[in-house]
Amino acid sequence: MLLDEARRLLITTGSAEERSSRALSRLVAAGSLIRLRPGVHVDAIVWARLRHEERLQLRILALALTSRTRPVFSHWSAAVLHGKPVPRRACDAVDVALEASRNRVLVGARAHAVALRPDDVVEIDGLLCTSLLRTLVDVAADEGFEEAVVLGDALYAALGDGAKERARAALDASGRRRGAARAGAVLDFADGRSGSPGESVSRVRIHRLGFARPELQVPIEVDGHRYEDDFDWEEVGTAGEFDGELKYREDRFRLGGSVADVVIREKNRENRMRRRRPRFARWDWSDLLAGRLERILLDACVPKRNGRA
Repeated sequence: MLLDEARRLLITTGSAEERSSRALSRLVAAGSLIRLRPGVHVDAIVWARLRHEERLQLRILALALTSRTRPVFSHWSAAVLHGKPVPRRACDAVDVALEASRNRVLVGARAHAVALRPDDVVEIDGLLCTSLLRTLVDVAADEGFEEAVVLGDALYAALGDGAKERARAALDASGRRRGAARAGAVLDFADGRSGSPGESVSRVRIHRLGFARPELQVPIEVDGHRYEDDFDWEEVGTAGEFDGELKYREDRFRLGGSVADVVIREKNRENRMRRRRPRFARWDWSDLLAGRLERILLDACVPKRNGRA
C-alpha cells in the first residue's frame, strides 16, 4: 500500500465534521474505531482487512503525526517504508532511532539508541528513516538470524552487484556495536538469488539442519523449455522447490488461467525437470512450520554436510 493511500485511511480529531475527541472516544469504545495514537484512529473494519505490513505503515504515520520532533524510523519500520518484507511479530510497535545520549520513552514504539551519520538517513514520502544498507545492518545486528536473512536476501536482490560488499562497508562504518559479529554472519549468508521470503527461510533451515549447501536458481533446459529450480543439488540429481501461495492466488502468476491451470502447468514443469533432476523435493510454509523439511530432503537423497544422506 502506498503511503498516500495509507494517509487517507487515518481519522484524526477535527479531520471531519463533528469529529471531536469525545466523539472519537465513543466510537473506540463501541469497537467502530481503532486508536493508533492519541487523536489518530482508523476504521475497525478497514483495519481488520489490512495485512500486517499495512498496519505497521499506519502505526508509523500515526507516530509521525503526533511526535513533537521528526522521528527517524529504523529497523523493521524502515524496512516496511522501503517496501521490504517484515515479520508479522514486528508490526505491533514502531521502531525509532534515537541518539545514544537521549533517554526518551515513546509509548507504542521501540526506541533504539544508535549513532547515525548523515548518509544513514533518507526521506521517503515526507518520513525520515534509515537507508537501505543501514536498515539491513541494524536488523542484522539486533534481530534474529532467520528474519534478518530474509531482509538481507531482499535487499541484495534490490541493490544488485556489489551488494554484499556495500553491506559489509556499511557495517564497518557503523562503528563498534553490540551484535556486530551476528550482523557479519547475516551479511555473509544473505544471497540476492533467493526469490521469496519462503525460499530465504528454507535456505536458513537447510543450513541449520546440516544439509549440503544448494545452488540457487539453477537454469535447467529440457526440449526447448528453460526452467530454474529454487534449490539444486546436481551431484545427487535433486531439485528443491518451495511452493508459496502467490503462484496460485495472484493473477500475475496465474497468467490469466485458473488455479487448476497453474497446478497442471507446475506438474508439467516438474515432469520435464525430472529428466534432468530425477529426484524432486517440494515443501511449503506448513512443512516449514511443522518441522517436516528434514524428512522431505532426506527422502529426496539430499546429503548432509558430513557426507551422509
